[in-house]
Amino acid sequence: MKISRNNFIKKIGLTGLASLCIPQILLAANHPNPFIKNKGLTILFQGDSITDGNRTRDMDWNHIMGHGYAYLIASRLWHDYLGKDLMFYNRGISGDKIKDLENR
Repeated sequence: MKISRNNFIKKIGLTGLASLCIPQILLAANHPNPFIKNKGLTILFQGDSITDGNRTRDMDWNHIMGHGYAYLIASRLWHDYLGKDLMFYNRGISGDKIKDLENR
């Protein structure tokens, strides 16, 4: 397979550009969230069965946030901001509709 000079220069240029961008991308990924400034922030997940995520209704701490996106977000934020004393509540109710959420 023969590579033309133009293709070689394009590929080298793109590789160089990518190598310059990667450190900035990594820095942006590790930048702290500006919304989590104070200690003791409470985050409420309110919604339908997708929010509920098959959560437990008792004090089983292994399943209190469910298995869905509320659990994933809460565990990530809790890990990233361990010293901020964040509190998470999942109040999703399976079968709720928009009008039910409005009434709550």
